[in-house]
Amino acid sequence: MDTAWDHDLPNRPADKRAAFARRLAAKGVEEQQAAAVWAQRFQMPPLDGPIKAPAWGECSRHQLVSACTALVSEGSRNESHWAEPGMKARTVTRAG
Repeated sequence: MDTAWDHDLPNRPADKRAAFARRLAAKGVEEQQAAAVWAQRFQMPPLDGPIKAPAWGECSRHQLVSACTALVSEGSRNESHWAEPGMKARTVTRAG
């Protein structure tokens, strides 16, 4: 898939734009489900906030901690580098 074509949405036919939007929506749903499962597994506190903010915050928190975990796994960082963001992520209870 050509990346220039991907980002040139105004010049795409309506059916291609709609298909792209559906793919993005499906990806968002998958990310939200993964973040919710992760939050439950690691007993993260629920997030409060305006309508869409808690879902966005849960995904962001999951992405941040996952990135820190990946750095530890690949050897770029040691466990102490993961502990601080992991503990701070647990203190966040408000999104938005």
